[in-house]
Amino acid sequence: MNLNGVWSYSITGKEDLKPEKLEGKILVPFPLESSLSGVMKYLTQDQVIWYEKEITIPKDWNDKKILLHFGG
Repeated sequence: MNLNGVWSYSITGKEDLKPEKLEGKILVPFPLESSLSGVMKYLTQDQVIWYEKEITIPKDWNDKKILLHFGG
């Protein structure tokens, strides 16, 4: 399953907990700074970005091990 596509995201301080509500949409796999991502923002050294995407696991994957691989 390819996870490229539109994800939700939010930028917070490094010490902050995960935000309850994410602030926008980003097109993955493009970096935050890229116009292709749809965001065009930069992180400071004191910030982190949270990503979230809901997926549906196919029924034929039941009882199978699932490995998520994130390249970066």
